[in-house]
Amino acid sequence: MGSDNGNANELPVHKVNIPSFQMAKYEVTVREYGQFIKATGYAPVGEYADSCMTWERKTENNSYGITGAKGGWNDTFIAQNDFHPVLCVNTIDIQAYIDWLSTETGEKYRLPSESEWEYAARAGTTAKYFFGDDEAELCRYGNVFDQTGQMAFKQKYSLDGTYAQCDDKAEYTTVVGMYQPNPYGLYDTLGNVGEILADCEHKTYQGAPSDGSAWTSECDSFGPNSKMQIHRGRAYGQWSEPSSLSSSSRGHIGLDLRSSLGEGFRLALDAADNKQVKQPISTIKFSKSLAIAQEQEALRRIKLTPFPTAPIGLTLNNEMNNGTHRLSWHANSEPVVTGYNIYRSETVGGKYSLLAANINTLQYTDTTLHTRKHSYVIAATNSDKTSLYSQPVTTADMVKNISLTIQAEDFNFMQGMAVGTIADKEDTGGGLNLTGDGGINKGNWTDYLINVESSGFYKLNYRIASADGSDGFELLLNDKVRATFAVPITGGWRKWQTASGEKMYIEAGQYKVRIKAIASGWKLNWFSFVES
Repeated sequence: MGSDNGNANELPVHKVNIPSFQMAKYEVTVREYGQFIKATGYAPVGEYADSCMTWERKTENNSYGITGAKGGWNDTFIAQNDFHPVLCVNTIDIQAYIDWLSTETGEKYRLPSESEWEYAARAGTTAKYFFGDDEAELCRYGNVFDQTGQMAFKQKYSLDGTYAQCDDKAEYTTVVGMYQPNPYGLYDTLGNVGEILADCEHKTYQGAPSDGSAWTSECDSFGPNSKMQIHRGRAYGQWSEPSSLSSSSRGHIGLDLRSSLGEGFRLALDAADNKQVKQPISTIKFSKSLAIAQEQEALRRIKLTPFPTAPIGLTLNNEMNNGTHRLSWHANSEPVVTGYNIYRSETVGGKYSLLAANINTLQYTDTTLHTRKHSYVIAATNSDKTSLYSQPVTTADMVKNISLTIQAEDFNFMQGMAVGTIADKEDTGGGLNLTGDGGINKGNWTDYLINVESSGFYKLNYRIASADGSDGFELLLNDKVRATFAVPITGGWRKWQTASGEKMYIEAGQYKVRIKAIASGWKLNWFSFVES
């Protein structure tokens, strides 16, 4: 269980011995949950009983694009079809459903434990996803944040995100079981909705049960006196980028929070090895109705207008005057293509932002000065759809003078890092920083080219943020470790502090400087070499 190639909360990788159990083929649907409401008259209670987190158009005052508006599990947007997974249920609602179902059937239904879920979702595989490592294949196996999702979220909510480079043909949730199952016959363990589990949140697996049981004690707090419940599998929406869909990736949700952003659930049962699985008439009827709903959804998808193909032949002229860059590409063969969109990343490997739209020529010149290495992609457009990105082209390496303060995001190459935003009130001047999911993680690195004008002793200063502190990072010059720098406790992710290390002797010349994380849970704003 866990991963050495994921986030800090997926560590340490450890063995778990799991007794026999049964897992539902599908996520619990609107129809199934509706039967419970009809039979019991159950009504949510509490301060947020009539509220459900949902998407809202992004504005200057609502940068996340979400709201806690009134609504429930059977609202039209949330319950588009009886066979979509149910949303807007919290842990209390789920337990009430489970108690009712167990009483009705005589079976002891429950939520899966986190280790049971990962075992079932992996289905005997060891790759990033149960089908392999290729993100382009995601749309065959789940309703993920994809081309169609990206288009819907940009048009309706002005939200943009990193999406899978494929099309699963679903804007939001969809009918369960529409994609290929995993090797154990389970559907939608990727996407559609994240599945709330029996475990509360822990920052790592240190001390986790090894017997397959749910970990419900010594829960880690998320903020002051706040406990979270684990969910797995991620969802259809803008916050489920491909990197978060791995079999080992972990999410969380508040115990009393109801959300349509993508949290539902799936059931489990204890099972002795010799227990026969019974299939009552109600299950057979459900399966027949579901098959009809799946067929209707498949027919709807056949009628959709296809996306244009991604453009090819993108080239970049790095020799333009005044720091400008000229792009050129081949024309798409489809007659429906009406133009091309140009996108530029802030950094190498960073997210792409729209630079120019509906260009109807086969070249474009970016005249804006960009002081760090970055990439471009283009996409073809028709009347209402945008293709996948072309293959990227990247500007030349940047060489920084050692006398300058070097912004952490001004790297030439990186592994595992992400670029985040610092608000003005967090640190002087705001700007960008190096981070990741849960901060920078062990093994992540960034490379810079630095010109040292004169030999001498230099001390490294670095601007850092961390809630817990750590062993920090190694500094390598031309692939040789020269020093290690600790990360102090600064008081939180938004509390920045300048730290310094021991001086080192550096001869004049050009160097590849690598900052390599040897511990997780910190962020870096900038660093500088000060002659000492």
